[in-house]
Amino acid sequence: MSFHHLDATTLEQRWVASGVGTLDKVDEEAFEQLRSIIILAAHPDDEALGCAGLLKSAEHNGTLSSVILFTDGEGSHPNSPTCTAEQLAEVRKEEFNNALYCLNAEAVARRLCFKDGQLDQYSSVIKSYVMELVVAAPKPTLLAAPLHNDGHSDHEVLGNIARAVGQHMNITVAEYPIWYWHWSTPADSQWKQWKRLLDPPGLDRKLISQCYPSQTTALSEHSGDEPIISKAFLEHFQRGYDTFAISPRVSDAYDAAEVFDRVHIKQSDPWSLEASAYESSKRANLLTALCTDYSHTLEIGCSVGTLSAQLAQRSKFVTAVDASSEAIGTARKQQVAENIGFECLTVPFEWPHGSFDLVVLSEVGYYFSEDQLYETLKKIGNSCQVPFTLALCHMRGTIEGWPLDADKVHQRCEMFWPSRSNAVSLETDDYRIDILKINKPKAQQHTTQANAHAT
Repeated sequence: MSFHHLDATTLEQRWVASGVGTLDKVDEEAFEQLRSIIILAAHPDDEALGCAGLLKSAEHNGTLSSVILFTDGEGSHPNSPTCTAEQLAEVRKEEFNNALYCLNAEAVARRLCFKDGQLDQYSSVIKSYVMELVVAAPKPTLLAAPLHNDGHSDHEVLGNIARAVGQHMNITVAEYPIWYWHWSTPADSQWKQWKRLLDPPGLDRKLISQCYPSQTTALSEHSGDEPIISKAFLEHFQRGYDTFAISPRVSDAYDAAEVFDRVHIKQSDPWSLEASAYESSKRANLLTALCTDYSHTLEIGCSVGTLSAQLAQRSKFVTAVDASSEAIGTARKQQVAENIGFECLTVPFEWPHGSFDLVVLSEVGYYFSEDQLYETLKKIGNSCQVPFTLALCHMRGTIEGWPLDADKVHQRCEMFWPSRSNAVSLETDDYRIDILKINKPKAQQHTTQANAHAT
């Protein structure tokens, strides 16, 4: 998309007449439950135009907020005869500080000082940095960034990075349009799927816009010093709400306890582990593929303990864990073997004690995000003495509402230990079983793990 800021903007009346003010509202309860918000801004004023309501709402809710400013916006007036890029950078930094103080005095600002208009040259560095921020942020987290097809190269770099990080880390991403309202028209239907976040009390958008005189007024009467933001364009951001294209996170390990408690409350054995022909056949094939002389088995996601009981016949001791306290309660009540220890733990955030030579990951891997699966594999590697066995068994097909599927889980595990041997590989139309023999010493595993994660 090619446009110029001096082009005539699509009038706000056209957007209003087309129904932009009737878009669905965001799930305000979900926003109020956020523990952290990370806003990516390509230039000073992006946060004020696109996220004013979000920042003020976060202040009201006491949500930890960070605004990452990637450039100082020194390229906004490249042909100015009165102001150098260095001078403009100083002006815009001061404007940014003033605006952020008015929007959310508690927000943390980080300036990275990349060159305006050249963020595409630093995409990999920026992506790694954003991922580190997300890892360290309290969850649940919202990542906000300019729209990935906003028309400005810097905006699009950040938008695409946010989408990629959101998918990989499984967090909600809210893209905010800025120049889209200028060059696009209501005939482009993508905006009809966006949502509105209404302004909280006390947000004065006109006051916020006045924090950026270098952008809303002329630097001088000379050509090249014209306002970047015209009065007509500014009207798009005086609506009384922010507009976001939201890519919601799906359920993952953070939700496991709540989700599976509900499932087990409704039905004590929700998957009919004993009665189901599918479950019995799958379990028989898995057990046939395993040896009978393990020392200590770890079963992740044991549900009510049906498989645990049979694993106990092949191992001196079985540690069986599940995020659902309801499932663990049922498993303990109907426990048939003394050499099983049931524990209510949410993997990978919690981890059982012990050193294992068999780890069973059955019908649970797709409930992890990519990052959570990686952390789980790291902890498996650190709690097992080599050689050890990793048994994978998962239903094939799309697992609606969860991050991964059987093929992705098994592929990630194989990538994590590239020198493993596949003792058994069985694929049916319904499920997939892989028994991996891990023989690499731990000292070498750490290098392998880092490389696998980087890939």
